[in-house]
Amino acid sequence: MENRGVIEHAKGALMASRGIGEDTAFASLVDASQRENVKLAAKAHRMITSLDCRS
Repeated sequence: MENRGVIEHAKGALMASRGIGEDTAFASLVDASQRENVKLAAKAHRMITSLDCRS
């Protein structure tokens, strides 16, 4: 359940920053996790952590 929240948070951030839909945001996360060979939740967590550091 915790992973789902992180993934949803990352999707929302992508949707807001790129002006894309939910499906496209999810596909972008999946693509990035596969490219980097990391689990989807780990990629989402890294992305959110990176955004938090920029604030």
